[in-house]
Amino acid sequence: MERVVGFIRKRARKVVDRIARFAGDQGETLRMFDSLGYFPNLLWPRSFSEKVVRRKLHAPAMWSEFADKVRVRDYVASRIGEGYLNPLHLVTTTPEEIDIASLPDRFVVKANHGSGWNLMVTDKGAITESSIRARCGKWLEKRYGLDTHEGWYASIRPRILVERFIEDRTYGVPLDFKIWVFHGIAQFVQVDFGRFATHTRTFYDRHWRRQRWGVGFPLGPDVGRPKKLDEMFEVAEQLSSFDPDFVRVDLYSPDDATVLFGELTFAPGAGWERFTDTKADYRLGAYW
Repeated sequence: MERVVGFIRKRARKVVDRIARFAGDQGETLRMFDSLGYFPNLLWPRSFSEKVVRRKLHAPAMWSEFADKVRVRDYVASRIGEGYLNPLHLVTTTPEEIDIASLPDRFVVKANHGSGWNLMVTDKGAITESSIRARCGKWLEKRYGLDTHEGWYASIRPRILVERFIEDRTYGVPLDFKIWVFHGIAQFVQVDFGRFATHTRTFYDRHWRRQRWGVGFPLGPDVGRPKKLDEMFEVAEQLSSFDPDFVRVDLYSPDDATVLFGELTFAPGAGWERFTDTKADYRLGAYW
């Protein structure tokens, strides 16, 4: 019975997603109601989710530059310096240029024009060059953001980048600190655990007080205040200065020893991730 219900829900979600893709505001309203559990007001948005979706439908073309994982590096370097960038091994439009023999034992492969298209290689002896090239080829054929109305991704020239693997002695894969910046001020920090396994999230305010609400995933464990938190706030506020409303700046601080840039995000979860407390959704909307 559970399988049947799950199948029906999955099929219904696909129908809703297809409508949302082609129906503009009306489609987004339907998709949000299905995901968030309340009827949104996109004409006069008040909640964080409403404002995310509203901005998606009126996004400026310039966001493509900042969402592009390759081009944004020039912006970061000019704004805060190259020392905050994770070194690259390769940038290419041709997967056949990926040569495992020339790469270290650990590395990360990404597509520059989407979200979630990542491959973490922790032992290159356990993966074949052909499988990496095949996956990259599929990424290059896709256009991210069409189904979610995040149109700024669609105009990015697709490329593959191979980055240095960032190691953390405590967590292995370093924690992802996602700084929510409203009107140039870092207000909240989203900490993601187990992004490639059992994914959980914990939120803190800028004074590192844990929040009782969450978004999209189950609440995660506590984590101590990062030693580099003040520097992360400064970095996030500088990098988000081009947008007066909201930018999420994703950073790493491996071993609490340094700060590294991850990416810039304008529409977390496409505005479709449910808050564990709807009141929190509206409280965060007030920061906007």
